[in-house]
Amino acid sequence: MSLTLREMVGKLESLTRQQLTISQGLDVLEEQAKTCNELLVINVMRDAFYETMLEEQLASGA
Repeated sequence: MSLTLREMVGKLESLTRQQLTISQGLDVLEEQAKTCNELLVINVMRDAFYETMLEEQLASGA
């Protein structure tokens, strides 16, 4: 059974509460993925995270 986006975000939040970074949490989710759809969702989440980080760096002039 494929996890929904909401469930995937909940798992990521749980992992980050366990002292993992968001990037590490996404790696763990990727390793645990059971379907191609789950991998797709995780990779979209990862892309969105990196895009947000890049925008913040550009906005701060770093």
